[in-house]
Amino acid sequence: MAPEDEQEPNESRRLWTKLTRAIVAKDMDAATEAKMAVEESQREARRNMEERGDVHVPRFFHLKDGRWVPKIACVYYPLSTRGSN
Repeated sequence: MAPEDEQEPNESRRLWTKLTRAIVAKDMDAATEAKMAVEESQREARRNMEERGDVHVPRFFHLKDGRWVPKIACVYYPLSTRGSN
């Protein structure tokens, strides 16, 4: 995993850092504030996108038969073969 400062702004680890730190510190006021800041930023980005007439195209999923599925193949390892390399 890339260091946080090298991640894209919308990657989960980077996006939720302040919230995670506040939860670990048991500071629920700061956690609420951090969560609200992320959500408002996402709303603003969506509004800006819609104003420009852009359409969001998911990066990792696509709609298939009414369900969102990964664009990449996921390797499935049955429980019985895990750790038997």
